[in-house]
Amino acid sequence: MQIVHGHARIDPPENVAVWDIDPYDPTVMLDQASFTRELRAQGPFVYIPKYSILACGRYEIVREVFSDWKRFSNAHGEGMDDLKLVPNWRPPSIVLEVDPPEHGRARSVIQRAMSPKIALELNAMLRESAKRLIVKATSSPSIDSQKELSEAFICEMFPRLVGMLNRDDKKAKDYGLMATNAFGPDNTLRRSWLKKGATANIWINEQTKRENIDNSGFARTVFNSVDAGELTEEEGRLVIRSIFSAGLDTTIAGISSTLWCLAKNPDQFEDLKCNPKLARAAFDEAIRFVTPFHSLFRTAVDETEVAGIKIPRHAKILCSLPSANRDPAKWDHPDTFDLSRDTRGNVSFGYGIHSCVGMHIARAEAEAFVSTLAETVEQIELVGEPVWHQNNAVQMLEKLPLRLRLAKGSYQ
Repeated sequence: MQIVHGHARIDPPENVAVWDIDPYDPTVMLDQASFTRELRAQGPFVYIPKYSILACGRYEIVREVFSDWKRFSNAHGEGMDDLKLVPNWRPPSIVLEVDPPEHGRARSVIQRAMSPKIALELNAMLRESAKRLIVKATSSPSIDSQKELSEAFICEMFPRLVGMLNRDDKKAKDYGLMATNAFGPDNTLRRSWLKKGATANIWINEQTKRENIDNSGFARTVFNSVDAGELTEEEGRLVIRSIFSAGLDTTIAGISSTLWCLAKNPDQFEDLKCNPKLARAAFDEAIRFVTPFHSLFRTAVDETEVAGIKIPRHAKILCSLPSANRDPAKWDHPDTFDLSRDTRGNVSFGYGIHSCVGMHIARAEAEAFVSTLAETVEQIELVGEPVWHQNNAVQMLEKLPLRLRLAKGSYQ
């Protein structure tokens, strides 16, 4: 077996197009719409020779690969590296990077800590924080809503929800960006963030210790499970680390994308203001329209077949979530942002047994923020060009200049 780019080299399967493209080229990462249209047009799969990988973007294909863990393993890593073949920069996640039967042990603990019931109980606290930030934003002629709203809201609330005593927004963001960029190949982005994030990596290891956790929050539930013998102490700390790393960038990205979509579609914002209960629909449609993870990998356990294509053993498969979420074979008018759309089945939170275990909390955070926005703000206006962040795994804004006008009757 020959190892290339952190995984086993494969030859292009028969009847699969060879596409000479680099999905991690900055121009490609920043133009997902063009990339995904061509990816779907190439066929069920394409072979990308630069990295010796397969890629898929059609909805039904992505869903099949994501949902069949027996054929397409997550234990080999959601990034380009095959964690069974090459060492990783961090201990493997005992939630994401394992398959059944081991997979269910830690996941069940997180499901208790981040259940729909828990998510519902957080609503008042989340809305209070959102209201304060949004009202403050309306007092300025313009704001960078990425920094002053999306990041500020999640960086304030999520460490608190986890139960971390020592908040450090910069280290938290650096750790998140290091983790997501590490999903890609050994390119400039990955190398620079692994270097920049080294201090944050030490910081996150410290924050998962019991003495740095308060008596409430998700982490306390995890340590209660440790005390009950369900997990070892080290496993509990790894679970908390996984919760924290998964709960920052993607939720920030989703809220920013919702703001961008509403600013670009004032008619949809009018509908939302008339019915703030559409807040969750707005968020779900925004993350379908601008899916936070632009790519995640699965690894073929053995030789198999999908859509008549023979997939070699050890093949790394790049699954394009934005492509699946805009596949016209699944969605009517997929390039339109529409609050009335039925978004059920979208793959923004993954699909199958490895779907995002924290989705209830992410939706609760977003719903609280967006509903508060609808009740507080009369108008959202773009006052400059958005800047998109370059990242090996996440599609997110870096800057989003907006002007927010306070609705009549909202307090200052």
